[in-house]
Amino acid sequence: MAPLSSNSAPKPTPTWHISNLTDFDIRFADAPANEIVIEATKHATHSAQGGKFRKDVSLTEASTDSTAEGQQSFTLKRPFTLGSASKWTEMRIVANGANKARTVTPFRAFQLKASNTDQRLLVVPNRNMASYLKDIPDSVHLSNILLPGTHDSMAVHGFPFAQCQRQPLLTQLQAGIRVIDVRLAIVNGTTLTCYHGIINQQTLFSDILATLYAFLQSEEGKSECVVMSIKQEDFATNPAALFSQLVHDAIFSSSLDGNLKDKGISKRTTGGQPLPPHSPTAAATSSSRSMWYLENRVPSLGQVRGKIILFSRFGDGTGWENGIEGMGIWNTTWPNSVTPGWNWD
Repeated sequence: MAPLSSNSAPKPTPTWHISNLTDFDIRFADAPANEIVIEATKHATHSAQGGKFRKDVSLTEASTDSTAEGQQSFTLKRPFTLGSASKWTEMRIVANGANKARTVTPFRAFQLKASNTDQRLLVVPNRNMASYLKDIPDSVHLSNILLPGTHDSMAVHGFPFAQCQRQPLLTQLQAGIRVIDVRLAIVNGTTLTCYHGIINQQTLFSDILATLYAFLQSEEGKSECVVMSIKQEDFATNPAALFSQLVHDAIFSSSLDGNLKDKGISKRTTGGQPLPPHSPTAAATSSSRSMWYLENRVPSLGQVRGKIILFSRFGDGTGWENGIEGMGIWNTTWPNSVTPGWNWD
């Protein structure tokens, strides 16, 4: 991708014309759609007075016929900033003309204004975050993929002390979250329920499983995987062995359709949330065990598409087939707040 002056005619390969940027080096992508669309940079070699984000930036689909039907045009709205900024700021994108009503644009745009002589614009494709892992080869190990996650994923109650999230689980999954942190406590002797500390988060473990199973069997989710960290939140009041057994039974003892039917969940709803299309039907009667990866090692993506990878923060393997080697990724040590990470045997 060779640099182009913003004042020169674009090469035949670019898809877009860009305007309202002066004294910027602009590169148009002619590579696959999962790479950068446009990159514009203003360096100190340019005039200190030129190249500022003084106006909104316009992008128009390249065409030899300016009246061609379906030609797309968008305006990248300049965010308000005082002075310089040390981080990228997302720009609001507005469709113009015939496409004015569309709410989903083909890309996202970001601005960085470190100084008058160091300003940047980056336009990248707007990917479907519900199924982005499908673009990654099966041979890639999960340890080589940066998987986004949420802390205390089910903690939506108890503001300002216990609440950590605002979005329900299905919304998180559809937004691209692939590592979830689930904290559970035992209620009434047999029921696993989400807690954060002493605050009941009003979600049963079985509801979490139903949402995950439905998402991972949907057309969007079947290419994905989810790492689930499970921690016992009531370890001071309930036996660790009982907690471990209840988690084991939830994984091994239910059928896919039974797990949904027992909760009164249809193909359309789960706890008030809409399910993705093609969720499990009555034909899906196999054990939910088939939805889990329980080996104590980091798998390749191809081994776990459509599965949940258990990350155990509980138990000692008692009652589990193959002991600790059969309850997912299980750490021999769990140091507190070690930022650089650690190794385990």
